[in-house]
Amino acid sequence: GGTHDAEIIARSETGAGLISPTSDLTPISYAKLGYPVRKGDKMFLSSDPYGGRLGLASLTETTIAETADLSGNTEKFRLDLLAEPGDFGGALLDRSGNLAGILVSQNNTGRVLPNNVNFAASAAVLADMMASVGLHLGAAQSRRLDDVAMISSAQNMLTPIECWID
Repeated sequence: GGTHDAEIIARSETGAGLISPTSDLTPISYAKLGYPVRKGDKMFLSSDPYGGRLGLASLTETTIAETADLSGNTEKFRLDLLAEPGDFGGALLDRSGNLAGILVSQNNTGRVLPNNVNFAASAAVLADMMASVGLHLGAAQSRRLDDVAMISSAQNMLTPIECWID
């Protein structure tokens, strides 16, 4: 809760970025780095699709449509997901609550893709970006979470962010 200053500390060509608060903040929870995704895997998007009007993060089930983007780049993977504007930046979690990727907005190249075609920066890209600034996520856990534990875990690691540039 509240307003905190932050700075961008790393960016990826995938559209993902890292921000760091300028004051000390302690998260309730954080994700562990997941395994590479496979086509057909079920994932869960933890996001804030309605701009905070629900009070907590939403969890949306989705499927990995391809392990690369449309140009074959494996730094992103394609999802079969109808996304709302507040979904972008949300964490994609596997059945064990591990971070598989971050939903990124599409580049405006003039092409219009079907509404259910969206992309996520892969966990490997996120790990490399974090390592470049000296940060590391813990190793993945393999124990599958039941629905209640998954929802609780997802809601505890997401915080809505609104950015303004001075």
